[in-house]
Amino acid sequence: MDKERNINLTLTQASDDSQEVAVCFSTILRQAKKYLLPWIIAAAIMALLVSSMVMLFRTSSYSGDITALISYDYDGIEKGLDPSGGKLDVNKIKSPSVIESALTNLNIPLGNVENIRRSISIKGVVSEEELNKKNMYQSVYEKGGTAALSAIEDLIENGDFPTYYIISLKYNTIGFDLDTSKQILDAILNSYKNYFFETYGYNKALGSEVSLVDYKDYDYSEAVDVFRSTLNSLREYVGNLEETDSVNFRSSSTGYSFGDLLLTINTLQDSDLDSISSYIIVNNVTNNKELLISYYEYKVEQLEREIKVYKAKLDSISDSISKYEKDSILIFGDAGENGSDSSETSYVQASAEYDALIEQKIDVQEDVSTTSQDIGFYNDRIKALKASNTVSSEEDEKIVAEKLEALNSKISNLINTVNETSDEYYEKVSFAKAYNILVPAIGSEPVVVTGDLVMPILIAEGVLFVIYAAAAFLSAIAIDNRRNKIKNASSDDTEEI
Repeated sequence: MDKERNINLTLTQASDDSQEVAVCFSTILRQAKKYLLPWIIAAAIMALLVSSMVMLFRTSSYSGDITALISYDYDGIEKGLDPSGGKLDVNKIKSPSVIESALTNLNIPLGNVENIRRSISIKGVVSEEELNKKNMYQSVYEKGGTAALSAIEDLIENGDFPTYYIISLKYNTIGFDLDTSKQILDAILNSYKNYFFETYGYNKALGSEVSLVDYKDYDYSEAVDVFRSTLNSLREYVGNLEETDSVNFRSSSTGYSFGDLLLTINTLQDSDLDSISSYIIVNNVTNNKELLISYYEYKVEQLEREIKVYKAKLDSISDSISKYEKDSILIFGDAGENGSDSSETSYVQASAEYDALIEQKIDVQEDVSTTSQDIGFYNDRIKALKASNTVSSEEDEKIVAEKLEALNSKISNLINTVNETSDEYYEKVSFAKAYNILVPAIGSEPVVVTGDLVMPILIAEGVLFVIYAAAAFLSAIAIDNRRNKIKNASSDDTEEI
């Protein structure tokens, strides 16, 4: 019992007993304990090396881009046109002026403009309706015949342009956090909205142009003409808006409808302006009589040239109307009560082209009539000024100057009201759907995606464990083999004695 008890493993070759090898499990365990610490150290180093290699060669970063969705909806967008009929340039969204306006509103330094501009990308998206339409055209085209030609012509006419666009911002490249980057993209889209409406919807130039005219640079009668021209421009502009207004729009900010504005314009012209004009005419109020006469003579010459153009145009339209052949329609009736043959009746139907010619003729006739009246008015003023020997008094000039100043203030306020009302109309009615931000900026924090660490480490550690076990086993074999050889040699020596 005092002897060491071992479990031995004997390896032999069947043909040669001299090649017998005995391995003791206790020796294997001792050798395993011997190499345990080196194996643990090697395993730790191996895990670190494998992890480093995986992180170095199999690591990829995903930057969660911020995206938004916009759409256009107006006549012509399906052909790639802007509201004014030119080619739509969607890249204006990332123009420096639009980005600068957005950053200014957010109090962000403008030095970031170029970096942000380079980080924005725009991708068009064709709607499902347009895609189905295109597939239908392709199906018709493949069948051939006249229907194929029609499909091609329709496709060319309507175009194949997207109405939806995805706007992306790579925010990890602009140096801002996620929330700030979302605010930046939303601000850019809103800034572009202002640009879009101001470019295609508003008539700011009208108010700006009128406000630059200083009536004090003219004589009193000339100032009246300047105001009359301004009011005529306003009337034409507001009148066009009233014709396109199908919802009886009334501004929530000014309280005016386009009908109200037209009434105000007519009041200023028929009451205030005509009152001043009459006072000037009756009292011959002028700063320079001879200069005023020269001005009236120039106006008469200008109007006479205009009326010649109007009359020539009127003659051309009248000639076209007289030669125009209207569309004839034949109607075949049923047989009469006496059994006679069916009757045949024809009548002439006016076409849209003919009606348009009639409208043009009426408009030009009005231009001829108005111009003739103006010519007569200025000729009468020339005669009155030449026949009069009186000079306007300072009191008269003061009264006229005060009236002109009051009228100028009313017209300036009216221009602002017209612009404010029309801006709201374009934004809420006419252009309500022309440009829409369907989905504001959305995005997520960037995530890091790495290669699988577990499997490479397990494989490496498994190989290392096999090496460790093999080293312990082979070392035990070597030790026990030497021990057996020594033992066998001692036995041989004893037998010889």
